[in-house]
Amino acid sequence: MSVAPEEFDTVVFEKNLSNLKDTQDSISSMSTWCLQWRSHHKKIVSSWLTVLKQVKVEHRLTLFHLANDVIQYSKRNNYEFVESWGTTLQRATTMVRDEKVKNRILRIFKIWEQRGVVEFIIYLFYHL
Repeated sequence: MSVAPEEFDTVVFEKNLSNLKDTQDSISSMSTWCLQWRSHHKKIVSSWLTVLKQVKVEHRLTLFHLANDVIQYSKRNNYEFVESWGTTLQRATTMVRDEKVKNRILRIFKIWEQRGVVEFIIYLFYHL
């Protein structure tokens, strides 16, 4: 008897993103979950952007920390997750220009640039 694989539940995932705490444990746990479900990377990235649009600017920083964790791990392990973020991050960058978070977002981008994490980093700097 085979067990049917679980379906990706966008509603549940978006609720979890909305409730994500700005702690290393919470972000790490959610990142691990995203990586385990990486076969649904397009849905994950799309949901991430949907939630980013809905939350306060401070929570957007938390979502960027999550993206950072997922992207860096994916890059080290050659997961296709990295490419999935390209256009989405460019759009998201326009939503984190607020002075409350801009410098911390810029710090993430500089880390990506130093580590060669994303090829499209120049576009992110442009949009910020």
